[in-house]
Amino acid sequence: MKLSILLPTLFLTAAAHAQSAGANEQLVLVGVAAPLTSPRTESGIAAVRLAFDEANRRAIRIGGKQLVFRLLVEDDKGDALFAAPIAHYFIRSKVVGVIGHWNSGPSTAVAGLYSAAGIPQIPMATTSSRFTREGLRTIFQVQGHDGVGAVRLADFIVRYLQAARIAVIEDGTAYGTDFADSFVSGVRRSGGLVVSREAISSKTSDFNPALNNAQKANADVIVFGGIVTQSALLARSMMRRDMNVRLVGTGGTATDMFLQLAGGVQGNVWALETGVPRDRLPGWREFNDKMRARFKGEITHYALFAYDAANVFIAAIQKAGSVDPKAVTAALHDIRYSGLTGILSFDANGALVNPAYTIYRLEQGKWSVEKVLQEK
Repeated sequence: MKLSILLPTLFLTAAAHAQSAGANEQLVLVGVAAPLTSPRTESGIAAVRLAFDEANRRAIRIGGKQLVFRLLVEDDKGDALFAAPIAHYFIRSKVVGVIGHWNSGPSTAVAGLYSAAGIPQIPMATTSSRFTREGLRTIFQVQGHDGVGAVRLADFIVRYLQAARIAVIEDGTAYGTDFADSFVSGVRRSGGLVVSREAISSKTSDFNPALNNAQKANADVIVFGGIVTQSALLARSMMRRDMNVRLVGTGGTATDMFLQLAGGVQGNVWALETGVPRDRLPGWREFNDKMRARFKGEITHYALFAYDAANVFIAAIQKAGSVDPKAVTAALHDIRYSGLTGILSFDANGALVNPAYTIYRLEQGKWSVEKVLQEK
């Protein structure tokens, strides 16, 4: 891995960023980190930019000065090894907060660095329960974590799909492993049976060993803990093998990207996604219109949470009446923010309170809502 390709772009001084801040302005640097070249993240980054552009147009004032938000956007390539130098760069640049990282592994790997510096961290798409397990006061999740979602999915599969024999395949990442651990525990609690569990490489496209074991175990449902690029290839592999087994995916499976990559898979697939269906959100139409004016690709559900991650951070600055990171962190612990995806408030560990999830079903090549899972 050639970190030298990345590092020269990073180590600028905070003074270099401050050159356009006027006497009556307060520059607010915000770190943003994600795999910038991935189609999965493009609409999310666009949504973050939209939120801060809107904040700058609102001319928010604190202490008599107008806040000017400036983003330091860096590509962590979804890799903890790249995330660490980026985190050090953000800390040296004296960012007020970090919207990132994207993947659970990098987010978790650098959470301690941000915590030691007292900088609040709000990932856009991190759902691993491991992220909030360490009890760090500076971390906040705008999506429900897998310790909740996987258990609710397990109950749905056992009771609603009436699965008798469940095979679990996970991608070996922090996200996939934590999801699988929670899911298996949830199946047992719901009275179901897991007949096999396999960990694969997050880079592989060869699912044959795992599928062989699932077939040997006579599984009637396969649950995959991993991202959409692999869930689509897994679905294609199952189709080629003519497996009459239901597939349940996670990690952005219920998207157009899945349909494009799955190549002919028309049905027998379900997917768990965080949040409620977008067309049930009061602010969705306005958000969609604003995004369409600046972004031409698919607006994934991650974009909605990215927008909320940025906006809850901005709201916390206003609540604190300060751009001191420690004051902003304290405000985030007390906040109850009405966001695009719903009410955002956090427990003592930074996990989202009362998260919602939606089960989607693929039929005749189209995704439709099967069931919304949320506590009353």
